Amino acid sequence: MTKRCFTLLETLAVVVLLSLATGFGLSTLHRALESPGAVLDHIRQIDAQMRLSAQSRGPIELTFVNRNNETVLRSVSLLGGESHDFATFHRRVYVIPADSSDMITYDSLGRTADLSIRVEGTDTVLHVAGLTGWIWESDGEDLP
Repeated sequence: MTKRCFTLLETLAVVVLLSLATGFGLSTLHRALESPGAVLDHIRQIDAQMRLSAQSRGPIELTFVNRNNETVLRSVSLLGGESHDFATFHRRVYVIPADSSDMITYDSLGRTADLSIRVEGTDTVLHVAGLTGWIWESDGEDLP
């Protein structure tokens, strides 16, 4: 009776094939995470987090810094002056209306002014009711 085992070459071939499959899967996942819809979902989560953080730590300013086809979200504590980059998106993100200077200020109760957010590459607009934090999406046709 002979024992049949995998040779080193067969094992190496399986490892290489699994690595390639994983690499392709991760690149597809990365593109899906950078889709306009995923960016809007992430901004929705960040808005909820900023509202809670403002209630516990005081007023916060969230700035959308657009440069080189990407957007960096930077939060600044208005009481302590602490600043850090919160998230980076590989798409441009705009706060509407444009005269708002791409900045959202949360008061100590977690409230903001009403605002809308648009992501480059989609017509979908995220609307935020500043007083309540209620968020809904539209196709952007009702904007000026």
